[in-house]
Order: sequence, then C-alpha cells, then structure tokens
Amino acid sequence: MEIHCELMSEAVSDELSVEKLGCRLAVAIDEAFIAAGWPSGEVYGSEAALCSRYGVSRRIYREAVRVLTMRGTARLRRGSSGLVITSPDPEIVADMLRGYAYLVGVTEEQRRQAQDFIGLLRSRLAQKPCEGSRDVALDFLSHFIDSQLHPGMPPEGAIKEKFRKSRAGQIALRILEQQISSAFTPGMRIGSEEQLSREYCADRSITRQAIRLLESSGLISSVPGRGKGLFATHPPSGPICRLLCCYFAAHKLSVSSAFDLFEAMSIETMSLLSQSADPNEIERLQVLMSGWSSEKPLRLGDMIAVEDGLLAGLRNPLIELMFRSMRGYVAPTIAQDDDDIVPGEVATCFADYTRQLLTALKLGDMTSAVESQRRKLARIRELEVYYHPDLSRRLQS
Repeated sequence: MEIHCELMSEAVSDELSVEKLGCRLAVAIDEAFIAAGWPSGEVYGSEAALCSRYGVSRRIYREAVRVLTMRGTARLRRGSSGLVITSPDPEIVADMLRGYAYLVGVTEEQRRQAQDFIGLLRSRLAQKPCEGSRDVALDFLSHFIDSQLHPGMPPEGAIKEKFRKSRAGQIALRILEQQISSAFTPGMRIGSEEQLSREYCADRSITRQAIRLLESSGLISSVPGRGKGLFATHPPSGPICRLLCCYFAAHKLSVSSAFDLFEAMSIETMSLLSQSADPNEIERLQVLMSGWSSEKPLRLGDMIAVEDGLLAGLRNPLIELMFRSMRGYVAPTIAQDDDDIVPGEVATCFADYTRQLLTALKLGDMTSAVESQRRKLARIRELEVYYHPDLSRRLQS
C-alpha cells in the first residue's frame, strides 16, 4: 500500500522530512488522527494491524512509533502493542517552536511584528460570529509569542527531558545540540550511520532511530552511497507546522474556524505585502502564472508556489509559520482526493483573483489587494461547500 501524505506536505511546504518511509508513516498516522477528529485516548490499532494496513515491516512501524512518541501525538499502551492517540504536550510544542525560532534567527523586531499580526487577526475576526474553537489557535500562538519566545535563546526544558528518556533520543539530542551551537552549518556533513554509531558507542539500530527523529524534524538529510551520509540542513518550517496542526486538532479546532483564521491571515498578509512587496518577485510570479492554461489541470502545489513566493516577501518566519500551519489544516478540503488536482472552478477563481492581486501589489494599492484576496477566498469557500457536500455543515457553521 502506498502511504499518502502529499497534500499536507505541500501545504506546509515540507517535502524533505517525509522522504524516509518511517517518517512518512508517522506523518500519515498523524494525518489520520486529524481526519478522525483526534480522538485522544482511543487505540488506533495494534502493531500487526497497522503494519498490515499500511503495508510496512515491523521495523518501519517501530521507527514511526518512535517519532510519534517523541512528538507526543501517540504512545504504546502498556502491556500490549496497541498505539494510543495522545494530545501533544503544549510545553513540548512551545519548546520545538523555540528551537525553530532560534535556528532560523528570529529577531525581536520580527517577534513584535508577529504580535501585531495576531492583534490584527483578532480585530478582523471580531467582526465574524464564532463558535469558540478558533481561540484555541490564537490563544496558543499569542501566549507563545508574548511570553515563551525569547529571540536569541535556545530551547530548554521540556524537549530535552523528552529526548533524554531513550538512548536514541539522547544521541539525537547530542547531534541537535551541536547544530544549535553552530558546530554544524547547513550542508555540512555530520557523518555516516556507522561513524555515528562508533562515536556514540551505540548499536546501529539505535543510531538509526536517532537519525529518524532528526529527519522527521527536517534537521538533517541523508544521501545514500559510499562516502555520502548525513548532512545538516537549514531548519524547515514544515515539521513544526505539522505539529501545530496536530495540537490544534487535539484541541478541537473546527474546519469552519480554521477557514476563518486562514482567510484572516491571508487578507492581513496581503495588507502587509502591499507596503513591502518586491516588484521583481511580483513580476516573476506573473510570468509563472502566464503559463497556466485551462487545458492543463491546476495542482494544489501550483497555487502554493505562488502563495509561498508572496509569503517570502514578509521576511518574517513567525508569520510564515502561522500562515502555513493554517493552510495545512484546511488544504485537504481543496484538492480532489489524494491526487492534488484542484477542481476547475476553484482553479479559475484562484487564477483570476490572484492576477488582480499581483497587479494591485505591484502598484502598492492596499485597498485593491485586500479586496481581491477577500473576494478570492470567499468564492473558494463557496465552491468548497459545493465540491465537498459533507463539509457544508462544518464550513457554514
């Protein structure tokens, strides 16, 4: 059985951390939890049943379980091989966010801009009826940015204690600490599995588990072949966005609230971009879209490439992280099944309004840019109700 997790991978801009089958399986299981409404405390299945369901070996399954346990999204039930769904620990999530912010060099100015951004979201959302669950996301993000994030300081506490509970975690932590201390720079070779096993006096199976933990976080990549091995990578936002999606799902963020948040983030992002957009980047995106044709199906990845090109213009990793997390939460409702193809009317709507948006941004016309984005998202939401009747009640609640 092929393990599908492409939609959220593209939505949160994370293709690297799902290259290895164990990591890919962990992601697929997390996404299954999200789709099921995150029933914390329930048993998802036994080792034998899940190996059969996903068509993987016990070794691959156990690699995935190690990743899930470290992220706090699942654990093995005592006395059996049953996998129990758990709610991610907010302290672990905050610590992983701190680590990401530290590694990408978030500044105090960027932190303040993210605070202001959340304030703008609250003001915009105050105008819309709310069933309550969207505060789960805003309250967590606001508390983290206001009280738990200290630019320039590495993570301490919860995540280290979590890693120290297993030998594989201890090895992963040692490698991670070297990366945090700048002993490793992106692209630098860390070593091979064999070399690391000797260095840390560990069995290769344990070292492999440590490697999977770091690969699932996108902090290292492996290149097969003699003389190749493991290399440090620039920290991607994708794995952290996934963890945020898991946290929001476990705390019952509804699809309707997620769409509200995504719309608000999209509109406020365009408002900010209208003041700082790079004309050359706008022109590049216009050229990119000129190749789109009604005769060729539009993929979700094509839409995301344009959004990410715009998002980069903000130069704020925290706002990008918030945007991609919410996009990942709603992305599975946009494409058709698992094939990443966007329905024709949705594709046309996205293309037409995005072209208007790019023109407005190039002219620095904030009012027109915001209005184009607002109308685009409102129309896409209407179309989603049509193409996904089962979502109608949740999207309109």
